[in-house]
Amino acid sequence: EVLSLLAGLDNTCRLRVQGWWTYEVCIGRHVRQFREGGASHTLGVYQNLQTDSATFMGNPGGPGDVWFEQRYLQGDGCQETSGPRETLVRYMCSHHDQTLVTMVTEPSPCRYVVEVRTPAVCAHPFFRDNQAAAQALNVHCYQAEPEPDG
Repeated sequence: EVLSLLAGLDNTCRLRVQGWWTYEVCIGRHVRQFREGGASHTLGVYQNLQTDSATFMGNPGGPGDVWFEQRYLQGDGCQETSGPRETLVRYMCSHHDQTLVTMVTEPSPCRYVVEVRTPAVCAHPFFRDNQAAAQALNVHCYQAEPEPDG
């Protein structure tokens, strides 16, 4: 199970500086954003709901990224939505030695998506099968023809 593979990362925190904000992802605890000497917002707290906070997404067995997703809920209030901030944390397989937060986006007000690449999940069949399919693709590249002057 993926949760057992992620257990070694529980209560560890990773930072990502992006623009004005620093994002702190504490796996199994919370996600927050802050500015030095300025504002700080909790973007979500891990609820440990086995059924609806942890799902597989993507195209297993096919090309492209796949991920294991956890929902971090009940963050600080949001003026734009009048509700709490929420974050989807997506864990993707990485064959590098470190666990890194590689991207943070806000696709809609106060709804965040955090991408975490980690070797911790690579042993799970969901990621292993997808990687084997991706490696089996044959890619052929051709030089582009120059455009005619018009």
